[in-house]
Amino acid sequence: MTRRRFAPVFCLLTQPPETPPSDDRLPNGKRRSEELIKADYKDNLRDLDEMKKQIEEVRTDIEKNEGHVLSLANLKKLEQVEKLSQRIRSRMKRF
Repeated sequence: MTRRRFAPVFCLLTQPPETPPSDDRLPNGKRRSEELIKADYKDNLRDLDEMKKQIEEVRTDIEKNEGHVLSLANLKKLEQVEKLSQRIRSRMKRF
């Protein structure tokens, strides 16, 4: 019976200690993760500007037509907006 009681404690003692995360550095001495975050930030801003442009174009087309029908070009623009938002979301979930 004593064997069962001490078995879980023994398992905890035999696990290897956690290793600290490696500090990946680029050749210029900067941390890789910081550079990725900066690049993602710039890409997010660029994608947001593109989304804004696409949405404004769709908005003006809808206001101009004053109808309940969207053209195929507007539907493609809205699909592009969705793709851009998914890209931004995936970049923001990365870290």
